[in-house]
Amino acid sequence: MKKVLMLMCVAALVSPAMAAYTVAIQQYDPPTNSGGPFTVTIFGSFRTFCVETGEFIVIPGTYNGTIDNVVILGKWSSGGPFPVLQDATKKLYAAYLNSGQLDQTYNNGSQYQDAIWWSQSHGGSLAGKTFGTVVVNGVIGGITANYQDVKALNLKYQDGRLAQSMLISVPAPGALLLGSLGMGLVGWLRRRQTV
Repeated sequence: MKKVLMLMCVAALVSPAMAAYTVAIQQYDPPTNSGGPFTVTIFGSFRTFCVETGEFIVIPGTYNGTIDNVVILGKWSSGGPFPVLQDATKKLYAAYLNSGQLDQTYNNGSQYQDAIWWSQSHGGSLAGKTFGTVVVNGVIGGITANYQDVKALNLKYQDGRLAQSMLISVPAPGALLLGSLGMGLVGWLRRRQTV
């Protein structure tokens, strides 16, 4: 019985896309009329951005969310549809997360939001684009680590209607599996020792 329970826990960790989560969203201060950055609480609190330009959500609000590589609605006011999360979009978000607190200002965040919307609705095409002081090629050019961990956080209203997709960074399933196996091995070794 213990083995079955442990396997179920590992499966849940390895497949975050299969699970549904409760997601709370707050407006980042100072508020804006459109787009991010937003403060989201799911696995702790973090800042994030909307992926779609043609969908709106009520903030503050509580939603049901799933994690995937695909944007569920894929609605854009222009461009698109590109439902698969684009690598350039992932790199922009990773660059924002890696920029540190001093660079995560509201003004800078608004520029990242515009760049993310453009990237996702134009198939990741960012060549020559500049958004305020965020020079996209300079921002994403050096990002090689962690952008693979960026996924779509697809939100639904409490009544089940689709709401909006946002960005989230989660460890790769392989890293979760290795971490879980390592913790299990340490626990097993500790149990075998006699005190």
